[in-house]
Amino acid sequence: ECGAAVRYDDPPATRQIRTTLTLPRDAMQARLSDLVRSLWLQAAIGTTALMLIFLGVGSFIRRESRLSAEREERLSAVFSALSGGLIGLDPKGRIMMANPAARALLQLGAAESPLVWPAHLVLQEPGEDGRVIPWPELLEDALGAKQLKGRILVLKDSSRREELHFVRLASAAIDMRSGKLSAILLLDDIT
Repeated sequence: ECGAAVRYDDPPATRQIRTTLTLPRDAMQARLSDLVRSLWLQAAIGTTALMLIFLGVGSFIRRESRLSAEREERLSAVFSALSGGLIGLDPKGRIMMANPAARALLQLGAAESPLVWPAHLVLQEPGEDGRVIPWPELLEDALGAKQLKGRILVLKDSSRREELHFVRLASAAIDMRSGKLSAILLLDDIT
């Protein structure tokens, strides 16, 4: 009976059906257009926010890098200007850094770190029968709780009998997070 009431060849009924079907489709298309515009706006805002974050982080990294380079340059200038020999030791007792005075005293030349204590250099207590202090013992004091505080020893070059240097040793333990340096050893030539 419904088919008898609505005929498809009836122009007003056909228009009404088309209108009824068109309204939800148009509403759906309008909603989809709004969603697409909203997504594009959110993408633009998100992209802009990410760019601003990257620019901010990049600026921060550049500034920190510049400040770090300046601090390192100042520290290097002070380190090089010291008249006494200054060496940085790692937990194994290797020489990780040495200023020019220490390089000259220990005859290290321009060798790259890490370096070991030169085998031809011997430290001993002053006097004719002064006890030779083995490097591991001295290292234990430098890295340990004892620390060296103005201990005077003779630095002998076993390859050159006549060359002696009286040195005053001092050490300080360092607690660095990186673990690259464990102690600083100051060798002041007081010959």
